[in-house]
Amino acid sequence: YAVEDNLDLLEEFKEAGVGQVAPGYNYRNRFASGQLDRSDAGLSMAGVDLIKKCNELGIIVDGVHNSDKDVLDMIEFSSSPVIISHSNAKAVYNHPRNVPDDVIRAIGQNGGVVGAVGWPTFVSASQTPTFDQFFAHIEHIIEVAGIDHASIGMDYFYMIQGLMADDDAQKLYDQIIASGAWTAKEYGHPPYVYPTGLKTPATFYNITNGLLNRGYSVEDTQKVMGGNLMRVMKEVWGA
Repeated sequence: YAVEDNLDLLEEFKEAGVGQVAPGYNYRNRFASGQLDRSDAGLSMAGVDLIKKCNELGIIVDGVHNSDKDVLDMIEFSSSPVIISHSNAKAVYNHPRNVPDDVIRAIGQNGGVVGAVGWPTFVSASQTPTFDQFFAHIEHIIEVAGIDHASIGMDYFYMIQGLMADDDAQKLYDQIIASGAWTAKEYGHPPYVYPTGLKTPATFYNITNGLLNRGYSVEDTQKVMGGNLMRVMKEVWGA
């Protein structure tokens, strides 16, 4: 929404430090169908132009919150790897915000990454998901896309339990629902409790332990914990 119909504004955002853009957010806009909209037509022509402008400026194209067709269109029209920064595997838990195997596989073939997300509603049907339930998404992404294309995007939102009081989280949640950006069906309700052992950013290191304890090498663990994403950043940003 930030650029509306003036793609030249992307140049100003780039100069200000923006290095990653998602064409849509959940529902249809000028550029994309959105992941939660009732129909999926993929990118509009304006969306295709947006992708090409991002490529021109060295901005990473992020398919998160976009529909399956949106993401496949991004891959088709982008000259740089496309990522999905924070979504889980639909084959592990069938949720509208999660991603099917064909899209995960396409991201891998395109050279991008898919980042497993800790947002509890997307991990499992339980409001208090376990570490193992979260890890199942990581391992499925590795299996489908390959070890070079798996990443982590925890989405540690400030209204989660441990970072915000439950009453304050409920007030903020009510505002977001009223805005139409979320629905209770897809996003559940507070308190938002992150997976066991990963409840706040201070415990993020436990993912490293989980990978090593499951037999992943130090090299592969480093890839998942940021190396793969940094590879894409270097390729697109030229860093």
